[in-house]
Amino acid sequence: MDIDGVSDSFIIDANGASNMINYGFETYKLEAELGGASNLNLTVHDKMDVKASGASKVFYKGNGVVGSQNLSGDSKIVKVQ
Repeated sequence: MDIDGVSDSFIIDANGASNMINYGFETYKLEAELGGASNLNLTVHDKMDVKASGASKVFYKGNGVVGSQNLSGDSKIVKVQ
């Protein structure tokens, strides 16, 4: 998936080998549910709630903080400089 721009909130449900790699997409609030080997790369300015399983990864830039997280398997949330 390739999207660009700014959003007040962003909700994503991705499974399998889904990829959204674009730090140019910015959101203030993120709700993500990821499974399989999904990768999500974006900029978060406020709060994120993440549920991830398998080998899913969320890489984010910005000042976002994790509100809630439910991670299993090798899933990770990683802040990128």
